[in-house]
Amino acid sequence: MILYLHGFNSTPDSRKAQTLHDYMRRQGLGALFACPRLPHRPEQAVDAIERELAQRDPRSVTLVGSSLGGFYATWFAERRNLRAVLIQPAVTPYLGSPVFEIDRPHASELEFEAVLLLGAIEHLAGQFGELVQ
Repeated sequence: MILYLHGFNSTPDSRKAQTLHDYMRRQGLGALFACPRLPHRPEQAVDAIERELAQRDPRSVTLVGSSLGGFYATWFAERRNLRAVLIQPAVTPYLGSPVFEIDRPHASELEFEAVLLLGAIEHLAGQFGELVQ
């Protein structure tokens, strides 16, 4: 199950979300894709993601997050021991936010510029079989 988390001011209709969903449909895996509409407010976005996760076996979930969705994916993956693939994740949106408590010694672990797309493809290939022919 892929739970795609879109970025700030984006929607489940974004090009990245639709491209991934279309690809999964062509592979016969469309039913294993979900992309909730995330509200702008962090508290509400976290609640929306919590509701989606509550409907699924955590062992079956891989979070795929883009931009702010990548931050949420990291946050949930660390707290719930979930798999995550990050696409150009936001790395410091928590600054000044009362929602996310991140100790300063651990904040540097989140400060990276990008995640290698090859690693994401390898992860998905391992989960769903050969994706690229």
